[in-house]
Amino acid sequence: MKRTSSFLVVAALITGMAGCVSSPAQYDLIILSTEGGKIATLGEGTVACNEGEVVNLVAEPEEGYQFVNWTGDVGDIADVNAATTTITVHDNCSVTANFEEVPEKHNLSISSTAGGSVAIPGEGEFAYDEGEVVDLVAEAEEGFQFVNWTGDVDTIDDVEVASTTITVNGDCSITASFGQIPPEQWSLTTSSTAGGSVTVPGDGTFTYDVGTVVSLVATPATGYQFVNWTGDVVTIANVEAASTTVTMNGDYSVTANFERIPLTGYTLTVAVSGSGLPSGVVQQHTYAAGTVVQIVATPPCGYQFVDWTGDVDTIADVNSSQTTITMNGDYFITANFARITVTYYTLTVAVSGSGSTSPAVGQHAYAAGTVVPIIATPAGGYRFVNWTGNVGTIANVNAASTIITMNGDYFITANFEAILAGQYSLTTSSTTGGSVTAPGETTFTYDAGTVVSLVATPATGYHFVNWTGNVGTITNVNAASTTITMSGSYSVVANFLEDSPIPPGIGYTEAQAEALIIVLVNGQRQQSGLSALSEDPLLTSLAREHSISMVVNDFFSHDRYPGERSFSYGQLPGTIRGENIAMIPTRQYIPGPYLSLQQVCEWAVSAWMGSSGHRENILRPSFTRTGVGVAFSEGGDYLYITQMFEGYY
Repeated sequence: MKRTSSFLVVAALITGMAGCVSSPAQYDLIILSTEGGKIATLGEGTVACNEGEVVNLVAEPEEGYQFVNWTGDVGDIADVNAATTTITVHDNCSVTANFEEVPEKHNLSISSTAGGSVAIPGEGEFAYDEGEVVDLVAEAEEGFQFVNWTGDVDTIDDVEVASTTITVNGDCSITASFGQIPPEQWSLTTSSTAGGSVTVPGDGTFTYDVGTVVSLVATPATGYQFVNWTGDVVTIANVEAASTTVTMNGDYSVTANFERIPLTGYTLTVAVSGSGLPSGVVQQHTYAAGTVVQIVATPPCGYQFVDWTGDVDTIADVNSSQTTITMNGDYFITANFARITVTYYTLTVAVSGSGSTSPAVGQHAYAAGTVVPIIATPAGGYRFVNWTGNVGTIANVNAASTIITMNGDYFITANFEAILAGQYSLTTSSTTGGSVTAPGETTFTYDAGTVVSLVATPATGYHFVNWTGNVGTITNVNAASTTITMSGSYSVVANFLEDSPIPPGIGYTEAQAEALIIVLVNGQRQQSGLSALSEDPLLTSLAREHSISMVVNDFFSHDRYPGERSFSYGQLPGTIRGENIAMIPTRQYIPGPYLSLQQVCEWAVSAWMGSSGHRENILRPSFTRTGVGVAFSEGGDYLYITQMFEGYY
């Protein structure tokens, strides 16, 4: 899907001026340093330099510190990351040499008992930075086995595993302990070919007493079948059986072999059923045996999905409208729908004092459960006080801009009171996930012109999004810590969103997915001879907000959910915007292995490039900026992606 928005074009005129030749100009170069070092050449202070003069810069750290970089007017510094470099002076400028403390070192002493040794990092004493994660690998000698790690083991990841890690948070000493393998024991090593695994006792090496009868179970993956066991199979009861036994009379190594199931075509017939709906077969398709097919049931207007019925044994979730079915035979399934019954409630709004409301004073009807934004706007010389009446489902009765959930018939009143001459009121509130910690959350009165600090603090698991409401005099609506100038009576809201945790099994973050999608899209543009898009913070913020909203509110659309910022929020005159969205599975079938970051992102961009509308957004020459926001669905089975584009006509 795509979406564009445009505004009027504004032309700009640039004129030039001719000048006369004069003697070289002189400029001031101000050289500073942070704590932990000094300027070794010119020292700190102001140096007068001729136009184009090349000045040596040498930053010298103190003991216990190290040089970081040069900051300030660094455009003409040869290498901002080098302690010794040069700057070419073309204007008055100021640069600062930055230093930081050298990370504290700790000693790690490693030893081992008889029967083995520590192969990585070795044995002896080693020095590491504070917090460094060090690999540990203990190797047993023949006839011995690893037992555990002892000593200062609090930060060892797993003391029972020979190959593990330790986090160095202080001086510590550890020992790898080994013990003799009991006599009359044999090892069994199991492995498998592609297409399955040994699920009992597992893939790996195991030790058993002589004569033990060990169960062997080989489990094929979807689309594969078990063939036989090969290797040291003399004591295997049945080499042709996926579930069998082996008797341990020696050291054995066995392999479970699998092969693809010969392709067989199966028919999937899909029907619909629901009161008032025309029933019958709507789709019929043929798939190869073992194919995992995505099935989606989309209810018509006024209906909701109920469940799948029929041949549903291989449907992943019969209660989900978006799920999969594995084709192990001919199947007939039905998507069942039911009419949605809607109850309506009346909201009656009144005012006390002088002011107006949205929705307006009077009666309004809403479907049960509807979340209705309510806004109280004081008249000149008045300030909002609170909401009274049936306020049980109002999110914040002290906020002029808040919401009410319609679980019944409600009568509410917006109360206003007169403000003393020369004073204005500021009403602050917040959404779920944080609070306004400065000046607090209620209504405050300030003298005209007062600059008031605003600080929004997110709760654990949430992040700040922006300020909304009467934000005209807020310095930065996207900053959690900012100011507002009291030129009138205002009501502002701090907005927060819940962080999206990485679902178990997925090996990448949302931020990594966002970055890779920009790289892949820019690759497509460069193949077409177009310049790369630069990342824009506002577009990124809007894209993330929309992806999170689609997950939280369970929808997939370019339309913004109530409470979201609009698609055109913050758009400048003369610019045009576009948007691509996608909902990409994180694995090909459920249950099944997760796809890699590269596979998921390439899937999304490939799908966009295969659609004319999405492709047009990606390859539009006038677009110069972009922002990508992604969010994992609950459970992590899908990645919701929003990419916004912007540029001038």
